[in-house]
Amino acid sequence: MRKNLVKEKIQQGKVVLGPIMGFNAPILAEIFAFAGFDFVVFDAEHGPLSVETCENLVRTAEAAGIAPIIRCNLNIPQDVLRYVDTGAVGIHIPQINTAEDARTAVRAVKFYPMGQRGLAGTRAHFYGLQGPLSEQVRIANEESMIIAHIENIQAVHNLPEILSVDGIDIYFLGTSDLSHSMGIPAQYDHPDLQAVVAKAMKEITGAGKRVGNIARNGDEVKKYVDMGSSYIIVGAAGLIMNGARQFLQKAREV
Repeated sequence: MRKNLVKEKIQQGKVVLGPIMGFNAPILAEIFAFAGFDFVVFDAEHGPLSVETCENLVRTAEAAGIAPIIRCNLNIPQDVLRYVDTGAVGIHIPQINTAEDARTAVRAVKFYPMGQRGLAGTRAHFYGLQGPLSEQVRIANEESMIIAHIENIQAVHNLPEILSVDGIDIYFLGTSDLSHSMGIPAQYDHPDLQAVVAKAMKEITGAGKRVGNIARNGDEVKKYVDMGSSYIIVGAAGLIMNGARQFLQKAREV
């Protein structure tokens, strides 16, 4: 497995930023790399991306010099395995609502003695052609990154138990699903949602853990970083749309 520079930056106390994209656009992954983002997330939960497509996008990201991360669709070990075997340095895992969900995620991503991930000479391990697999096991356990989605009010209630599980790198607050579980879908400015997010972030950082967020604009980035966030994603489609709208607004003033 390749060196995970995103994980290294987070451990150094730095904030990392990256877009999330749910479509097969290798050129866009390159553009995000050249723009200076730290990572790019390929979204296989919401959208048509397959394991094979994700593997090719991971190749593109590596070639462009940006860290490839995948959001998988299910917290099932056999499913997670196929995505980590592509060579992605990080895996977003949805709906971590209990401590057992968190333990399942760790077992799926990590090898012995941390987990029970299936072992083979896959792309993630250079097809078994660069040193013994036993050494790749050690490296993968050190470099792989697990981003656990706290995106249900049940997970917020269970945070103390979830935070006690070793092996999670980022506790990511997914406000779309979280708001939906609270009966206020997509009402991102709703005071109840804002209060839950603030409380959860305080609890996560207070436990010495790292928190992640999705920001919909630059002001939200600053807000979340000030609240202790280390890992910020932004929607790729939103970035493109905002740029297009700004251009058209200026162009039509001429």
